[in-house]
Amino acid sequence: MKKLTLLFVLLIGVVSLHFTFDDLNRFGTNQEEFKSQITLLASFKEFPGFKFYYSPTIKKACMSIPAAEQASAAKMLGKMVKALVMGASFKADYEKSLAQDLRNTDRNSAEMKEKYENDYNSNLVSIQTISKMPEFTNQLFPLQESIAENSKKALDDINSKDLNSASAEEKQAFKSMQTLYKRGYDNAQAILKIKPLLKSNPVEFNKQYARIMAEQSVESEIESNKISNEELLAQAAAKKDYKANIKLQLQQFLDESADVDFGAKVLKQSNGFENFENEAYREKSRIWKQCYRIGKPATMAFREIAQEWIKEL
Repeated sequence: MKKLTLLFVLLIGVVSLHFTFDDLNRFGTNQEEFKSQITLLASFKEFPGFKFYYSPTIKKACMSIPAAEQASAAKMLGKMVKALVMGASFKADYEKSLAQDLRNTDRNSAEMKEKYENDYNSNLVSIQTISKMPEFTNQLFPLQESIAENSKKALDDINSKDLNSASAEEKQAFKSMQTLYKRGYDNAQAILKIKPLLKSNPVEFNKQYARIMAEQSVESEIESNKISNEELLAQAAAKKDYKANIKLQLQQFLDESADVDFGAKVLKQSNGFENFENEAYREKSRIWKQCYRIGKPATMAFREIAQEWIKEL
């Protein structure tokens, strides 16, 4: 997030010093990262503000901008961001970014196949040792019988419920429980089915047990990923209208920067930090204070851009 926080300050320096995207790597970023960060910014419903974390190199570049050029630099910055966001490819890139955190639910994917192999080998090593212990085998099958019985009762109870009047959340909760109990029942039955192999063919029993446990692990992760994806998709749906998000940010910026007192006096505190002489200003928003630091020329230029852009959204 640090690079996002310095993005606007960085770009003022880049534009005023006539750098191009190819030169962004001098400041620890590049064109691809710039697009990525603007795309991320477009997903926010609140403007994060102009923040002032930057490296000595960036600080030097930005501080070298003459005061007379700050307003034009801010206007150019606004045009760059607007051009990117309103460009033909931004919508597709933005929607792709919202789906990039979706988790894998494909059983046939390389990732899930690798997980299965790792879990299988791990379980095989483990069962080859513990299957020789009488206390394990004496407890394993009675436990699986109990799991199967209790899971069956729970499934029957869920299936007997009338969910017509249930809310969407309640229906989803019952569906999740149904999946959980069915998996528990199926796994218990699968282990009970291979019980004869423990005496007749212990090597095959170990392989089958490792397979069942590995499959259970994969299915459990896939189910967990599906639940996570539903939440992520709901969040993505709420963020999908990036133009509405940007409009909210622009309006917030305009509201909070409307009455900045650029001539406000600051006092140096005993701890070395500065604070406003006017105590009321100390309670102002982060954006108000950051606009004060940016200065009037750049702030007014940003306000002009925001006022124009918000009419188009």
